[in-house]
Amino acid sequence: MFCSIVCAQFRVLKDNLEKLNYKRNVADIKKDIKMNVQAHLQLLKACEVINGIFSFGVLGQFAGSIFVICFTSYELIFYSPDFSDFYLVLAYEIHLLSYMVCMLGQVAFYCYYGHNIMSESSDIGQSIYLSNWYDSDLKIRKELMIFMERVKKPIILTAGELFPLTVNTLRGILRSSYSFFAVLRQTK
Repeated sequence: MFCSIVCAQFRVLKDNLEKLNYKRNVADIKKDIKMNVQAHLQLLKACEVINGIFSFGVLGQFAGSIFVICFTSYELIFYSPDFSDFYLVLAYEIHLLSYMVCMLGQVAFYCYYGHNIMSESSDIGQSIYLSNWYDSDLKIRKELMIFMERVKKPIILTAGELFPLTVNTLRGILRSSYSFFAVLRQTK
């Protein structure tokens, strides 16, 4: 939920930056730029707090999920319960499959929102550029160029300060789970 709010605030910031009016006096423009820079700094702090709170918990979730997905896949394929009733076997397999989907969903949830924050924060420079900043006073252009330099580095939430929370990390978790599963399958 916090990540959704942060993403929405990044969209508001981008909208404010794109709609900056440079036809006004320099003092008003500087005031608006300062307000937007402060909003960006507050978003940076919010992301830092979110990362500090969830980072190591998410790392544990990732590590656990890799093994749970691996072992659940193994059990789905190789374990045949001693139920004589077809429907009991089917219910058992559906139970395992739904458990595995829930574990994937938890990991995908973190990666999705981390990826969204990274994506939204990386678009701020483009929003500044789209604001017709080149029509403004030289001092304003210099301030905006400094701001554009700062926002070139996107905000990246991490899992235990080791892995970025992105869609590529989700792909890596699935690959790791499959790799462990392949090793287990060879032991059968």
